[in-house]
Amino acid sequence: EQVGPAINGVADNAEVFGSQIHVTGQFAGDQQGTIASNIMRLDPATQTWQPLGPPLPRTQSPGIAGIVNDTAVFDNKLFVVGDFTLAGETPTSNIISWNGAAWTSPLSRGGTGPVRAVAVADGNTYIAGRFGAFGTNNALNVAVNDGTGWQQAGDGVAGNVDDLTSFGDSVALATTDGTNVRVFALEDGTWTQLGAELPNPTGFIPVGFVKELSAGLYASTLVSSTPLYKYENFAWNVAGFSTGQFASVYDVTRFNGQLVVGGNSLVESNGSVFASCVGLVDASGQINVLGVNEEGQPLLSGIVQAVEVYNGELYAAGSELRLLGSLNFIGGIARWTGTDWVPVASGVSGVTGPGFISDMQVIDNELVVAGFFSSAGNQPARNIAAWNGSAWRSLGLGIGQQIVGLQLVGEAVS
Repeated sequence: EQVGPAINGVADNAEVFGSQIHVTGQFAGDQQGTIASNIMRLDPATQTWQPLGPPLPRTQSPGIAGIVNDTAVFDNKLFVVGDFTLAGETPTSNIISWNGAAWTSPLSRGGTGPVRAVAVADGNTYIAGRFGAFGTNNALNVAVNDGTGWQQAGDGVAGNVDDLTSFGDSVALATTDGTNVRVFALEDGTWTQLGAELPNPTGFIPVGFVKELSAGLYASTLVSSTPLYKYENFAWNVAGFSTGQFASVYDVTRFNGQLVVGGNSLVESNGSVFASCVGLVDASGQINVLGVNEEGQPLLSGIVQAVEVYNGELYAAGSELRLLGSLNFIGGIARWTGTDWVPVASGVSGVTGPGFISDMQVIDNELVVAGFFSSAGNQPARNIAAWNGSAWRSLGLGIGQQIVGLQLVGEAVS
């Protein structure tokens, strides 16, 4: 099954609002003739895509004239942020809200630059990006709405904001200047840099990654011999170091009291980098491959983009995953038995290739995975599916384009 007809373009974000799936991205409608610019909703009765609001004056295509970067549900409205100036007939500047029937600009004047990310913390909505003002107020790259209007969050932050996360009852964000990654947290109305800048020994242009776990706040520049840091005692301390120079960490979780990372090229041995993709961080902070044979070769190889614990067991998901000694892909997801990695039934697959998984979360006692695939466990599933411990199922009709991330909003997955 799939959600409606295929989309003409790329949909890279989905949000549940008013019991309907809303997708955003860069597209012009679907392949059955629906015309829509960069945002559509699924009619649950007819399982067809529907445009939102009146058509844009120039193109006569309903939707948003520009790039959509992120969405979030707040105050019974769907907020859409990105780099655009018009939604239907409503002028705006990089932010717009949809109340289920009409577009409304949440302020008389939007941002002066693109909005990259949105997060909700302690009842407030935070927006970060690359702008110097928001609404009628100056706002350096980050703004907040406490229910009364938009204003600068704290004293603002300099640099490009790559990532934004809740942090306790506040928020933290990662900024880059093309060379370094710095992490800031909002404390008593002031953005305070957490520790020093993250080292970038490889010299690659970094991308900031920041994530809060119950054990603390973790960050990475993604490519480094020290790819994972934890903030504690007012400093960034290496939470995971690698014997390889170009290790990449894409996700982190805790399993049986230990830190587990997912990525690629995590370990170097005898002068060659194995395609090691799941690592267990020991007491010294060294990343060791989770699951090796007697020669030290990883039992699972590929690129792991998500690690998650479900029913007390560790799962790893990503792309090009193979078991040692096999040339065949295992369907983008594997389960750790305690001694070995095993496939999760037949995993996911694409129409012309193996398919891959970008993210996964435990929701309502199921492991929900999302990415780019057409089936899960040999059952039709368009880009999103759920594993209950013994079988796969499609979530409704799925999503018509690749999904890059999942977010739990209230009691709905988006």
